[in-house]
Amino acid sequence: MIKFEFLPNKTLLECFEYLNGIDIYYAFSGLNNRFNHLIRNISLHANFQNVKSEVFNQFCTQMLLNPSIKNQIVSLHLSDAKGTRGQVQGFLSMFQLNEFSH
Repeated sequence: MIKFEFLPNKTLLECFEYLNGIDIYYAFSGLNNRFNHLIRNISLHANFQNVKSEVFNQFCTQMLLNPSIKNQIVSLHLSDAKGTRGQVQGFLSMFQLNEFSH
């Protein structure tokens, strides 16, 4: 049985294409140097639609501390639906959309 962490980088990157960028960051950031390098060099589709406010705030804090993350984001989905109220306003109070290169 092959463990996920032993898959080739190309295979891992293909798997990441199917995941929400927020999930990728929280699952693999800080795991080890290999995964840190991989996730900091991929495009992220950041979908905050079903993300708890705690995770939303933590990810935004990470973007404030490490602005290069903003360059990785190629799509952004914010929501003010039930459970995520205030997310759009909160995001726009921390960032301007022109800070994102994609």
